[in-house]
Amino acid sequence: MTTEGIFRVPGNRDNMKYIMSKFEEGSEVKLDNIHDTAGVLKQYLRQLPEPLIPFGFYKSFLAVASLPKEKSTEKLSQMKGLLEKCPAENRVVLGYLCGFIKELSVYEPMTKMGVNNFAIVFAPNIIRPEVETQQSMITDMSLTI
Repeated sequence: MTTEGIFRVPGNRDNMKYIMSKFEEGSEVKLDNIHDTAGVLKQYLRQLPEPLIPFGFYKSFLAVASLPKEKSTEKLSQMKGLLEKCPAENRVVLGYLCGFIKELSVYEPMTKMGVNNFAIVFAPNIIRPEVETQQSMITDMSLTI
């Protein structure tokens, strides 16, 4: 948990494929490289048929995210309301993921990964439009993190 660049430094593609195939088989896997393990988690989240924040909520989340800083209380309230409408299992996974990221952020001096860095790394994996274009990636990225 104190490895520099955790979730930012890419894992070895072949190792990640091997780990994912073992998980899919239900086999035991030895997770001995943090970057491979972190890469598998990000890839798993990215490959979900529907992201943790479902496609139908994408525009609503962007609208709330675009509210000015002066409306932070309203913003937080609306975000909470949207999250409460997400499927229960998605909320559980998001809760664990956010708790894990919060725990990791304590080690920022060692990992060089703060909350904003984790947001940049994870946002595209947990919220994305159903049809992703280069334009949407550019214009929406700052709002999703």
